[in-house]
Amino acid sequence: MSPIRRLYLYLVALLSLLAVLAGVSVVGQELVRLWVNGESLAGLTHGPAAPWLSLALVALLLWAGHWFLISRLSRPLTIAGAAERGAATRKAYLYIGQAVTLTVAVIQAGLLVKDLLARAIGVAPTSLRPWPVGAAALATGALIALAFWGCLRWVAVRDGDLGVEVGAAASWRRAYFYGAAFAGLAMVTIGGAEFIRAVLRMAGEASMAPPGLAGGWRGPLIASLTALLVGAPLAAFAWRGANRLTWDAPEVELNALSRVGVLRVGALFGAAATLVSLAYLLEQGLLIALGQPVGVLATFWPGVLITPLAYLPVGLVTWVGFARAVQHDAARGGERPQTATVRRVSGYLVSAVALGAFWFGLMELLRLVVVAALGLQPAGEVPLLWARARFSQAAALALMGAPTWWAFWWPAQVRARAEGPDGRAERASPARQIYLSGVALAAAVVALFTLATAVYRLFGGAAPGPEDLLGVLAEAAVAAAVAFFWWIAHVFVIRGDMRWQAADGGGGVQPVEPGDAGPGEEELGGVEVSAPGGPRQFRREALPPADTVLQASVPAVLAVVDGGDGALGAALLTALRAALPGATLWPVGLNAAAHVAMLAALGARTPPAVPSDALARVTLILGPSDILVPGGLDGEVPPELAAAVAVSPARVLLLPPRDARLRWVAAPDWPVEHWIGYAVEEAVADCGLRIADC
Repeated sequence: MSPIRRLYLYLVALLSLLAVLAGVSVVGQELVRLWVNGESLAGLTHGPAAPWLSLALVALLLWAGHWFLISRLSRPLTIAGAAERGAATRKAYLYIGQAVTLTVAVIQAGLLVKDLLARAIGVAPTSLRPWPVGAAALATGALIALAFWGCLRWVAVRDGDLGVEVGAAASWRRAYFYGAAFAGLAMVTIGGAEFIRAVLRMAGEASMAPPGLAGGWRGPLIASLTALLVGAPLAAFAWRGANRLTWDAPEVELNALSRVGVLRVGALFGAAATLVSLAYLLEQGLLIALGQPVGVLATFWPGVLITPLAYLPVGLVTWVGFARAVQHDAARGGERPQTATVRRVSGYLVSAVALGAFWFGLMELLRLVVVAALGLQPAGEVPLLWARARFSQAAALALMGAPTWWAFWWPAQVRARAEGPDGRAERASPARQIYLSGVALAAAVVALFTLATAVYRLFGGAAPGPEDLLGVLAEAAVAAAVAFFWWIAHVFVIRGDMRWQAADGGGGVQPVEPGDAGPGEEELGGVEVSAPGGPRQFRREALPPADTVLQASVPAVLAVVDGGDGALGAALLTALRAALPGATLWPVGLNAAAHVAMLAALGARTPPAVPSDALARVTLILGPSDILVPGGLDGEVPPELAAAVAVSPARVLLLPPRDARLRWVAAPDWPVEHWIGYAVEEAVADCGLRIADC
């Protein structure tokens, strides 16, 4: 199928399916309303649901016609059918449809839960939906959306490639699962914090609010409980489904950008909620300790304290949970370049923000110390109040920014000072270079701007008095000194990176005198050092065979080709599955009956997805000798298949032909069981010699 035709079919099918969902949902809710109220069901045809009923019927016919055309191409158990089932456009249709239907179901369920909680807590019924019509309609809408979602989910599983998609098809599946997981986790996180906030507000109103002003906690409590009760199942379902798919290919799935992005964003949100809440509480504590009056406790408690007190524990739990998930994924799946890039961007971003907070807090504290030491105070300001506010804010920023910056900066610095490819990659990463250069540039700009501002105030503005002159010079000197310190520190780090990169990243080749083996020739694995500056030479016998190096990490993938009734291919697959349990077996049936028989022999709950270029990607090809002859197996072998077998880099293990015109001269009359046994032995031997993980 051409890409344009495929896009048209799936796009129209998706839009018509969503139109059917909208129409059926409205009609279903109206049907429930009529039934509960005891009204005539004839109202569906001339009431407010009549247009939606017409929309559902027309859209259903449109969807059925396009889906028939799609199924005619994707249903056959052939290579072309497998390619159609694995197409990225089909996955976009399935997963966008699942996302939309699941969103509708979640919204309807959330409204239903919110309505039930409001009635349980005691909200006035006049502000709620009519009972029980409203609740029944919402439940009906949620069930209808879940039914549509279940149908799309069934098709995705029936395709047989769930979790083993490649390219854009895998990206659609990951976007669906991790998008749903992110939405559910966001609802749980924010809902948990708002629930704690509502409980704290309820406790404060019970003990401090004047009579007649209590009760403002009900709305936030209902909303937060709704988010928790709806978001928790959604997050558990999506995250469990995503994790289940990581076991087959952990290195690929655990390093997918969508998964890494969700974990990193969650960790960053948790860190931000924790540190900002803690800094705010620290600032308020310092203000109170320095004598600032609290005022009315009934106003101070909800307006100042309960929000950071609510978000601090939730942020800490979120931070620790996502950070552990990141570490667990790194231990299982390793770190690929794109994953390392995400780690560096998030790490250096937090380092930059934390350094900015530490920088500003330190500068303000030093300014206050200088002003206090010189006995100066700003004109028109209350000295104690002015110093108390600045000191509290600066101390909170410095105390929270310094350890946060160090916690993220030091691990990155340790990686950058490591030898080998990891250290070179860290030093050469754009994220690190942008961070270091950006901080150095910011420090230079701050220093120059501060000094220029001081000069302008001294000579370009109104003539300052002696005390004002001293204050301007003191504050400018402090700001410039702090900026100069950070500029020097980061310039030294940049120069250190350049020296390390020159010594390690440039190859680290040191001149060796002729005839001198240099630093342990035996350590270089058979390197023969030539003249100084010349290329290194390797002894062939000291190097491992190229075939062994290339094949050691290649997974065993075997393709079994058969036509007719598929009995030979089914017997081969049964024997190969028992002899090579770790290998991937791809059945290639040349007709529907053969493919069904071979799939039944595998006994898998979900049939494997065979790509269209399977014969070019496998390790071994097994089948009757007829597959080499165009038109073999009574015309079931097309010229393209014979050519694909001929040009495939895989080894081909052939069994006796079925065509009477073709005959083997050695043991042609052996039973099929003997040939299958020998073929399996050859396959095991080939895997054992060439594939380490077969």
